[in-house]
Amino acid sequence: MLPLGLVVALVSLTLCEGQPNCHFGSKGVTFGESCYKFVHEHLSWPEAVTYCVALGGELVRIESAAEHNFLIQIAKQLKQNDTSFDIKDYWINLSDVIVQGEWAWLGNTRLDAPSDSPSNELASYVRWGPTQPDNTPREDCVGLWLQGDFLFGDWPCSTRLHAICEDSMGH
Repeated sequence: MLPLGLVVALVSLTLCEGQPNCHFGSKGVTFGESCYKFVHEHLSWPEAVTYCVALGGELVRIESAAEHNFLIQIAKQLKQNDTSFDIKDYWINLSDVIVQGEWAWLGNTRLDAPSDSPSNELASYVRWGPTQPDNTPREDCVGLWLQGDFLFGDWPCSTRLHAICEDSMGH
């Protein structure tokens, strides 16, 4: 018999295969109205932004506890089951690069974003790991931090991590 947690994970995890509006194909997972791809490549934060846009999505914006918990669940499954992921931290689309200490989602990263889309939006949902953000010099970019149980942590934007891309199923 499977443990209840695994059963819940399997029920809530839906592959994007057969989802015509997901740019990530069978490598993505869906939650709500979004499709997500966990990227194997080691990328700086700006490279991760560009990579996700090239795939037809954007670096993930985590906007609720439910969405964050889903992504934590997938990250933990990958950590346990996918040995090809040698770095276990993941970039997300949150930064204080514009105004120090004001954590905002970077706007207009999608190629098909409407021209009137907000350029930056202060984050209404954040869930920092212990001692985070520590804002040591030039730690302006945010990722899900393995040592902080995949809560938010800040790093220098040049640090090479994995990334999570997001695609709205409506696009």
